[in-house]
Amino acid sequence: MRATAFVVVLLTFQLSTSLLANQADLVWITFLEVGNYDHGHSIATDDSEDTPSIGQTILYDFEAHPPVYIKTPSKLPGPSGGLAYFQERQPTKGNQIGQVYTLGTTWYDYQHNGTIGKMVSLTPSRGVHFCWMNCPQAQTNPRYAWYNYYHPSYGITLGSGICLCLDRSGYSTLSHFSTGNSVVAYNVSPVEDFAYTQVAYGQIEGMNIFDATALANPPDRELIWPKVTVCSQDYIHVVSCEPVAIDSCRIFYTRSEDGGSNYTTFVEVDTIMPATQDVAASPVSNKVGIAYAKSAFDVTNLGPYNGQLVSEMNNNVFLIESENGVTWDFSAKRNITNLIEPDTTRWPDSTFANGDTLRAYCDVSLLYDKTDYAHIAFTARGLWFDARLAACPDSYAVVRQTLDASVIWHWSEEHDTLTVVADGWYDVGDPDTDPYRGAGRRRSTVDRPSLGQDPTTGYLYCLYKRCVEGDTSGGVTPSHGWANGEIYCSVSTDGGLNWSEGTNLTNTPSPNATPGSCMNEDYPSLAAEVNDTLHIIYVEDKDAGAAVMTSPQEGTWTENPVKYQKVPADSVPPGPPFMPNFNFHVAADATPPEAIDDLAVALVSGAKRTMGDICLSWTEPYDKVGVNRYVLYRSTAPISLGDSLVSITDTTYTDVGAAGDTLFNYFYSVKAVDEAGNKSSESNKVGEFDINLANGE
Repeated sequence: MRATAFVVVLLTFQLSTSLLANQADLVWITFLEVGNYDHGHSIATDDSEDTPSIGQTILYDFEAHPPVYIKTPSKLPGPSGGLAYFQERQPTKGNQIGQVYTLGTTWYDYQHNGTIGKMVSLTPSRGVHFCWMNCPQAQTNPRYAWYNYYHPSYGITLGSGICLCLDRSGYSTLSHFSTGNSVVAYNVSPVEDFAYTQVAYGQIEGMNIFDATALANPPDRELIWPKVTVCSQDYIHVVSCEPVAIDSCRIFYTRSEDGGSNYTTFVEVDTIMPATQDVAASPVSNKVGIAYAKSAFDVTNLGPYNGQLVSEMNNNVFLIESENGVTWDFSAKRNITNLIEPDTTRWPDSTFANGDTLRAYCDVSLLYDKTDYAHIAFTARGLWFDARLAACPDSYAVVRQTLDASVIWHWSEEHDTLTVVADGWYDVGDPDTDPYRGAGRRRSTVDRPSLGQDPTTGYLYCLYKRCVEGDTSGGVTPSHGWANGEIYCSVSTDGGLNWSEGTNLTNTPSPNATPGSCMNEDYPSLAAEVNDTLHIIYVEDKDAGAAVMTSPQEGTWTENPVKYQKVPADSVPPGPPFMPNFNFHVAADATPPEAIDDLAVALVSGAKRTMGDICLSWTEPYDKVGVNRYVLYRSTAPISLGDSLVSITDTTYTDVGAAGDTLFNYFYSVKAVDEAGNKSSESNKVGEFDINLANGE
């Protein structure tokens, strides 16, 4: 049903103590033995020479090296695709870049479960639409879908914003028609009825006059958390989700071809975990796409992963497209990440056998550029499997995962390449705080990417939140220890092949700030079109963490400004410096260890003529995966490699009785072999006559 209403600011509100569904703690999962697990600690080696270094993949021998349980390692292993890069950022508090306006406020600092979508839209007349979820007091109910507008000549025109729905509503996203009139999608949650998706339509650009249509749910099903876009044909496209934030849920698609009066029946698209869907339309064709992260687990039978955080972290990213915005084949989805899964047949190359360690988590951003190519940005976290355990049915095969550490990646349809946008390969929480605090539930050190493009220059922009090391909230529990964030932006001038090092747009560090004083900028959204200016909305959370979260509670309730920041595009330098790229995927190791150059020989148990032992020693050479064993060669001529004498794992070997033979003098060399079977070049050669013999012999 569609109804027209003059929307005014509400005067009365109803309180409710209902909170979101209980959320699990952000903890690492511990492997104990095949089939057993807990969720209190992580597994790691002790802080000795066995501690994994950056870029090293861990191969556990559980009998030889019993696990030591710790909250977080002293240093994180890098993703197995390559070395992790991180330059510490400790900004000095200064002016924010561009102009900043206050659109309104909200006590509900939490805006979206995962993917943000577009909460800001630039119109042809250069006006800017905004939407957010507004809670007018320190409770989860009431909350409302809220709207405001910026006029290029008159500024913010609707004061602190207007309410779009008198029922409990929120999780808003928006777009606009070719006329510039707004289209806002949000979910409505009546107290005693099924929740549903609703779409509101501005009748005059920037005015507080809206129509609204409640979209019919499928039978016995609730569909909420919508993402919306309007394509070049002025068709409205909506992708909504079942209300399951911590388990698998199905996403559904519908559209309107008549301005919102009628919608097609919701059609199931896929099953995902968690709510990560996004939808976008091409600015130059009728193409429309849906992107989302989908679990690589069998969500119908999660086995030991059921109810664990890892069940949300093990995702590929998919793209489904309609060339005309009408005809869809939801079975024809494109996997843009193609995770390499654990496979024991790849031994002894343990890195390749254990599979990818970077897995998409929680959010994606989809954009079509002015040449009709799709772009997807997404957050990835670290998840390590042991292939030997994965090969056992119903065993728990995850041996490590990151708490906060993450990397934002970009995929380009034109180049079919994954490149690094932002590197946050570090944890931000205090490891001595129990329960662990840091970026927060379903949050990462860098996350919530939002893509836009300047159609004049062709430059791509990626907005995101970064939690800066050392900048956590103060006060007492539950406020203490949650990460404050800054809004960063990176730019690519070559279609996403290379990204500049991010620019801090907000620059408001507030370490140890108490509730009401934090400057935690969060939930950033960038308008898809950058008209020489980046149009950005975000929440300035005054106490870090999402207050609606429980187990543990993240901060306290505060009234938080909702900001609009206008940033000149040329304030975001295109580089250099650029973000260093490393591989998203593991690969079969084809690089041999370095050659040994310090093979040494010593005489043991007597001199040459009295028969004795020859003792050989050397230093372990560098190999990016790790040396697995050594092959020692012995010959009777200095120019010959000779025959392999022995294969060993130690860096010393004693050739018993080899010294003092009257017929032969022996010469030795050694080669290192890594876990992939790659063998180094021959070492320096030594022999019996290299020994400093006594008695002139």
